[in-house]
Amino acid sequence: MGDGSREGLLQVAEEPLMVEGSTMCPVDWTIQAARQAVTDDLPLLLPLLDGPDAEVRSMTAYVLAAATDEIPRVSSALRFRLANEDDAVVRVSLILAIAQLAREH
Repeated sequence: MGDGSREGLLQVAEEPLMVEGSTMCPVDWTIQAARQAVTDDLPLLLPLLDGPDAEVRSMTAYVLAAATDEIPRVSSALRFRLANEDDAVVRVSLILAIAQLAREH
């Protein structure tokens, strides 16, 4: 669906698009529900930024970039982790997540 970009995949519209097929699932509503689930689980996700596994920290940054609410809180946590992160791959993930949130919000 759409252009395949991260921005396109995370886009939520006022009027949901309908998927062709037998389910006629409202696409934008399912995207919104997934993004809201990320936001609702911030208490579980934010501590993962400080975990011992670099891959988990990197993936957590990617997931947090999809949050829809509490953006100042999420951005602050990402920036704090960036200031203390030694792993280059995780640093890039954090920078991209911060940029995604800034661009969208």
